[in-house]
Amino acid sequence: MRAPRHSAAQRSKQLSAKWWQWGLSLPVTPGHPFIGCSDPSEAGQAGPVWFLAGQFGTATCTLTVPVGKALFFPLANVECSSLEDAPLHGDTAAEQRGCAQVLADQIDTTAFFCEIDGVPPQGLERYRAVSTQFSFTAPDPWIFGPVGAGMSGSGVGDGYYLLLAPLSPGWHTLHFGSTAFGIDTTYHLTVAP
Repeated sequence: MRAPRHSAAQRSKQLSAKWWQWGLSLPVTPGHPFIGCSDPSEAGQAGPVWFLAGQFGTATCTLTVPVGKALFFPLANVECSSLEDAPLHGDTAAEQRGCAQVLADQIDTTAFFCEIDGVPPQGLERYRAVSTQFSFTAPDPWIFGPVGAGMSGSGVGDGYYLLLAPLSPGWHTLHFGSTAFGIDTTYHLTVAP
């Protein structure tokens, strides 16, 4: 008997939690994926799914991705955690979820854009996911400043994410973001063995 497969919604919840763990656990360096282009192979990536991030402002990144890696990234997202100050603070999973939901409810989905090799996916507003609660250790220096640096915490994220199936070998262009969030990121991808 085969084990039941996770629904797409459940997978997005789990992946969004892992995405936040990934980003919040990396020390601030010029290549931190939240603020600059980083090589995913050097940014704590493992497994069949690699995480990407959009940067505030306009950014162009060039990356090599191994064949067979799916890509997971947010169009716009928010999180609340036990290590941040108000209004992003929550001690319990329920408080963190409520905080993140209030913020995510304000995201303007009409401001999203995305193209994969010039082709826009439809219905971007349908891809909202609230993460499961996740734990992380904030490095020092931490992406969100001195509050919480070096401490362990928990959080919940909420936002809009896309999961791309592995791309075929060769060159691809991924362009995405949100005009409301001021994110406009282009990835020039080389998919290679």
